[in-house]
Amino acid sequence: MDEKQIKILIEKYLSGKASLEEKKSLEIWYKSQLEDDIVWDLEDQSFQSFENKIKSAIWEETVNKHAKLKYRKWISYSAAAAILLVSSFLIFLQIKQKDFQQLAKTPINQVENRHIILPDSSIVILRPGSEILLSKEFGIEDREVELIGEAYFDVTPNKIKPFIINSANIKTTVLGTAFSILANPNGKTIEVIVDHGKVRVEKENKTLGILQAKQKLIIPENQRVDEDIKILNEVSKNEMAWMEEDMNFEALTFSDLTKKLERRYQVNIELMDPKLANLKISGVYKGTEKLEDVLTNLCVTTNTTFIKLENKTYQIKENKNLN
Repeated sequence: MDEKQIKILIEKYLSGKASLEEKKSLEIWYKSQLEDDIVWDLEDQSFQSFENKIKSAIWEETVNKHAKLKYRKWISYSAAAAILLVSSFLIFLQIKQKDFQQLAKTPINQVENRHIILPDSSIVILRPGSEILLSKEFGIEDREVELIGEAYFDVTPNKIKPFIINSANIKTTVLGTAFSILANPNGKTIEVIVDHGKVRVEKENKTLGILQAKQKLIIPENQRVDEDIKILNEVSKNEMAWMEEDMNFEALTFSDLTKKLERRYQVNIELMDPKLANLKISGVYKGTEKLEDVLTNLCVTTNTTFIKLENKTYQIKENKNLN
């Protein structure tokens, strides 16, 4: 359906003139636009208002259907059972509260960023002084996290389970991308910067903007939904330079480097040959590399090899098999 057909169908739906088949088609279309990354034309304010109204309309119809079903069941149950039904219905109306647990928190005085691989293989670079919490249903019912501070996300695509980041009262839904979010509770603004791909940013169930590569969205403190949101194009590379700062080093001893990697990746690294400790190493990395990739590169340049043991322990030793 093109935009004109969609508008006509929505108007019929909201006015109560749509047929059962048209209602079903519209609801299927609306759900598919979330899964298939169809972007609304945000410059068209009337079209934007349609989205908010259709959300409410579909929600109201869904609630009414459940209410009727529960009412019929309620008649045949005891008073105790009725209380349970009412309680579960209230929970349904409030949209089940998410249960989060802390995944990682970096000390404010730590120099290194924290490199994290989530259960879905998405990569998170957590800046010092930041915290990330993971939904207890992550990977099962959802892919939802909470962020306090600043982090870079390189998300594994999954249209069935969208990746959602909650920061303050702002929700960012990933549409297959890599981006950073700054959500400092003591700061004045929330910032979302897209490296590549696109994300949808929402507040109070209303879309603030859809960002694509090299765009930045700035949300001032106490932002009201009906105010203009500032979107910047052609964001400077320096905006996300913090990601790689701790992975650019020159003439660093192998011993000091392994300590940095231990803090960054939360592992133990053992140098099995004492003479390796004072070996000087230089390197430049993007910051998103997995530890095994970094170690593989280091071993090539230092004529060493590594093995992975249990309990997140790695051993590095001189490669004596090479001539």
